[in-house]
Amino acid sequence: MFPFYLSPFYRIKRKYRKKKKKAVNWNKIIEPQQEELEKIVDITNYFSSKNIDVYLNVNNHYEGSVPLTIQKIQSLLKG
Repeated sequence: MFPFYLSPFYRIKRKYRKKKKKAVNWNKIIEPQQEELEKIVDITNYFSSKNIDVYLNVNNHYEGSVPLTIQKIQSLLKG
C-alpha cells in the first residue's frame, strides 16, 4: 500500500505573511486551527486503520509554532 501524504498547511501562507511582523519568536500559536486539526487527525486515523502510512508536514506558517502544533496533534491522536 502506498503512503498517504496530507499537507493542508499550504493555503495559510497569505494570512501568515500579514501576521509575520507580529511574530518575533515561533513560541506561540498565532492563529489556532483546532477544527481543521481535528479533521486532519480523523483522516490520519482512517488511513492508519487501513495500514497506510501517513506523513504530516507541519510548518510555522500554519499556526505560528511547529512544536506547539505538533503537541496539539499528538494530544488529539491520543484521544
